[in-house]
Amino acid sequence: MSLKNRQIPASRVLSKLLLCLYLSFLRVRDVFSDISFLLRHITTFDRGVWNVPYISQAYLINGQLIKQGLYSHPSSNAIPDPSDKTEISRQNRNPVYPSFTASPTGVSYDAEMSFSYSLRQAGVFMYISNLHYYGHLVDPQNYETTRVNSDFYELYHNQLDWERRYIHPDYKRIFADNDSVTEQPCPDVYWFPLVKDIFCDQLIQIMESYGKWSSGTNRDERLATGYENVPTRDIHMNQVGLESQWLFFLREYIRPVQEKVFTGYYHDVSI
Repeated sequence: MSLKNRQIPASRVLSKLLLCLYLSFLRVRDVFSDISFLLRHITTFDRGVWNVPYISQAYLINGQLIKQGLYSHPSSNAIPDPSDKTEISRQNRNPVYPSFTASPTGVSYDAEMSFSYSLRQAGVFMYISNLHYYGHLVDPQNYETTRVNSDFYELYHNQLDWERRYIHPDYKRIFADNDSVTEQPCPDVYWFPLVKDIFCDQLIQIMESYGKWSSGTNRDERLATGYENVPTRDIHMNQVGLESQWLFFLREYIRPVQEKVFTGYYHDVSI
């Protein structure tokens, strides 16, 4: 349910739409398939204030609700009048879940699942607003601080920020109908903007920091056969933990250009 421009009652809980872009819809769709329709509308189509069953990360709670706790009357969303001294009012003011961390019997929830469950059980509605762009979330769970240029490894987990840092601003012009920046200096050779200088600089730094270059001979212990037909002095992507990111990069940014310039040719990259 969207409230559009209606005012949210003072006793409610409000969150704002913050997504880990490229990942959020896929994750929620897989886990909560029954609310994927709602999520699709919130993230792409309609603007408003939405009544939702679960919130996390960032939200506002009415101060009175925090002080009073959640109430025993599950159908009431109103905070009892503190000036009413009757026995019924005193009973209603007794919080059922004062810590906001209840869980169903025999079920172990994390803090945010317990928080949302407590609100639902007490009949306190939760809302999410997508009336404005509030920014986006990052996924820090796989961020490795010990690596050289750790941001370089975040292509899969934080793709939007990675694109803004490393992809050339003219890259998307390649796919414009009347404004292609792809050049062809000779047959079947194409020039096009792909990455910024910082991409090249940091990749070189990663390789030089690792420093274990191959011998440049036909003998190569990194290969299953131990033999290299065309020897070079190099470092493989899997040696610096970038193999999966590199394959993902080829699929996301190189393959679309390939399919544009070589019409009818399709080749996916296995990750």
